[in-house]
Amino acid sequence: MIVRLVLCFQFISFFCYGQVMRKTSEFDSICKFGKKYDEPQRKIILFPSINVSNEYKIEEIHVGVPETFNNDTSSNWWTYHYFYEAEIYDYNPPKDSTFIAKKNLLLYKLKDTFFMDLNGDKKLDYIHYPQFYKAIMLGWDSYDVFIKQENDYKIISIQGFITDIKFHDDGTLNTLETYQGSCCGANFCTFYKYKFDKNENELILIEKNEILLCQLTNWPHNIEK
Repeated sequence: MIVRLVLCFQFISFFCYGQVMRKTSEFDSICKFGKKYDEPQRKIILFPSINVSNEYKIEEIHVGVPETFNNDTSSNWWTYHYFYEAEIYDYNPPKDSTFIAKKNLLLYKLKDTFFMDLNGDKKLDYIHYPQFYKAIMLGWDSYDVFIKQENDYKIISIQGFITDIKFHDDGTLNTLETYQGSCCGANFCTFYKYKFDKNENELILIEKNEILLCQLTNWPHNIEK
């Protein structure tokens, strides 16, 4: 019986070692011969937004993120905390340094909240899309789109920062392409492509491409970004 157990353990150990070696070999092959990708850079997105007053923004933010979110056990609590309570750690590119915003935190966030009719129903929707500070505060990129309903908003999320966005001729949202960098020690990053269904008010994921960090053209210098 003991001999069988030892043999079984040796087989399992050999199998697991073989799997690791095979995976390492596959990674090495991809790193050497796989397709290479340029790592996207964050940029300011020129949304076709309309100018609205700060008073209007504040009113609509409170409709989209109501007080009830503060008592919610889901991710809604974080959304509430983020808009109304969280400090802002932002990045200053010319100085290559971070700083803490001190005053008017809600208005600071609202300057990066853009109002437009995304689904063509004549109601103003909005997207909250800061260039740097939400990613710094979260540790990864995730952004919220608020679609106006009769009395509230439907919230849908985008993973990754936007690298390309296209609208139909009538101004409604067509497609989004995004990039999510490596997080939490992972050795891969992800490219996403979404199609917006304006009838269902949903972002449909139509393409997801996970690549190893070594496939980025500036690897290994990008790892600490």
